[in-house]
Amino acid sequence: MVQDRAAVKTQIILATIECIEKDGYNAVTTRNVAQAAGVNNAAINYYFGSKDNLLEETFAFTLSHFFIDIKEILKDKSLNAYSLLKVLLAFLLQGFINYPNMVRTYFLVPDLFRQYGQSFLQQVEQFLETVSDRIHNENPALSEKEIRVSLMQIISVILSLCLPLDFLQDFSGIDPKDPPTQMAYIDHLLTHYLDWVNPLEIKEDEQKVTQLLERIKNTQDFDRPD
Repeated sequence: MVQDRAAVKTQIILATIECIEKDGYNAVTTRNVAQAAGVNNAAINYYFGSKDNLLEETFAFTLSHFFIDIKEILKDKSLNAYSLLKVLLAFLLQGFINYPNMVRTYFLVPDLFRQYGQSFLQQVEQFLETVSDRIHNENPALSEKEIRVSLMQIISVILSLCLPLDFLQDFSGIDPKDPPTQMAYIDHLLTHYLDWVNPLEIKEDEQKVTQLLERIKNTQDFDRPD
């Protein structure tokens, strides 16, 4: 019974994500969510109490998945710093592409940003601290300031992809939704700002990067329970 309750709640939360992506945060209604989830409107109140509680649990749900994926990335001690950063950027880029309205809502709705957006940025900052330490260990000649400035430039470029993707595609002529294009874009970005990287090390870790991205793909996709 407890399992059934959890499954229904997850189903409703996933439907809420769909509605936010389809119509935007401000247009979400319990009626639309109930229809998308295949439940009656009373079920929303029964499981969540109110629309505000539903939205709050939805954003908490997505953030918890983000934290799980970040921990999964950091568990791999075999990747060099470049590859570790590449996995993070690919992960963030996929999230921005698959869930653009969710991401924008995190940053643009003040109450949500205070509650969830700041936690998201803090987690990214902690990850960058880890990457910075690894870079310094692998390249002792680099100064800490040089490393941190490069990382901030890189992450700022990725965060700018919260902009509408149609604008970026029209301007650049590339399709950011195309997976090979995404990885080529990230490699170009990293090699531009991290000019100390050894190309042979990049090649050596390509298979590991692909495998790690595949492992975290399921949680990012928010697969619905059967």
